[in-house]
Amino acid sequence: MQQFSLKQLVKTVLKLWYIPLILALVGGFLSQRYAEKKYEPAYTAKTTVLVKQKHENSNHLQQQVDGELSLMGTYRDLINSNKVMTKVHKKLQQVKSYNGSVVDLKKKVTVETSSDSLMMHIQTTERSKQLAVKQANTIATVFKKQITTVSETSQVTLMTKAHIKSVSASEFSGKKAILYGVILGGVIGIFLELIIGGLLKRK
Repeated sequence: MQQFSLKQLVKTVLKLWYIPLILALVGGFLSQRYAEKKYEPAYTAKTTVLVKQKHENSNHLQQQVDGELSLMGTYRDLINSNKVMTKVHKKLQQVKSYNGSVVDLKKKVTVETSSDSLMMHIQTTERSKQLAVKQANTIATVFKKQITTVSETSQVTLMTKAHIKSVSASEFSGKKAILYGVILGGVIGIFLELIIGGLLKRK
């Protein structure tokens, strides 16, 4: 079996340095192309709702607004609760392409609020545009009915429904694929370099 001393190993690597470099570049390119071909984008749909008092009083409007603002965190928790998600899940089961659980549904939902706004943005992410839209709108509908369990004087107004045209798709990032390809190509290149070095030494 051909053995290399550390000095010979370094000498061989330096002499044939271009082999691992070329294979690293090729590996990175091929890995990136393969990952891009297999990549499935995630689609995000957003529905916007407004929470306000059912009967607004102009004399106490600021107090009413402040009261609703103080409940925004509670409303957000309500949307993510089993009470709402179970009902949403039941409605989604009527869709043939849906086969997720309540736990899966919760992971795909994000509710955004601002400290000085009564608007709530309900976002859902799915591999299907249609399903993402269906989820976002269904959550808003169920929340609208369930808000009275928190505040009987509050109501939800649907401001913007999720639509197929407004769905955003995640962008492909091949950085990890390129990194893995470069490492693998480089390692293969070093082994090939040592094999070639051993053959040259025998001659």
